[in-house]
Amino acid sequence: YLPYAHPTGIVARADSVLVSDWYSQGLYEHNIKTFGIRRVTSLPDLTPVAMAASADSLWLAGTDGVIERRLLDARYTRAARTKAIRPAPDGACFDGLYFWTAHTASGAIVKRMPGDALEEMRTFKYPGRRLGALTCDKRFLWAADPGLKALVKLSLDDPERILSSTPVEQYASRTLKITAMSAADGRIWFAGEDGDRALAFYKNEPK
Repeated sequence: YLPYAHPTGIVARADSVLVSDWYSQGLYEHNIKTFGIRRVTSLPDLTPVAMAASADSLWLAGTDGVIERRLLDARYTRAARTKAIRPAPDGACFDGLYFWTAHTASGAIVKRMPGDALEEMRTFKYPGRRLGALTCDKRFLWAADPGLKALVKLSLDDPERILSSTPVEQYASRTLKITAMSAADGRIWFAGEDGDRALAFYKNEPK
């Protein structure tokens, strides 16, 4: 369990896991093995509702629909901002070539150009039961589906096609709400709320 209660984004790196929290408006860097907190960065002018990363940048989506690109320096310095996107995305990821956003309430998954403006290319409809959170890697899109209580694998070429569905045991808790995901090094990371507590966990990527 996490020492804050409202995670909205998670990014796994070689030796650390970065989690954003909307209530405290903070970025929490954890040791990947012990999950002890290494560093906390305050975001006083942003309420983060989604987070994505590339090799050299961090993207943070705010409640106003604006997505900011941040540098991976000590202060996560702002480098660029998009115009407000409607409806405001609450999921985001970068597949190495294209940027993706999700609006979980409507099930919309949007493919975008990777530039600072993140221009929309095409919108897809999530094909599962209910979209809870979204992430991607260079091969697939991954979704947490509370309706199926599963990790759903989607095609990058056709996100309206389900490739596989794998049960997520943590959904046995009826109060669990997975709010963020990240894919890295053969693991799928999840962050979410369970009652008045927050948690993070990972599953090995389904074969």
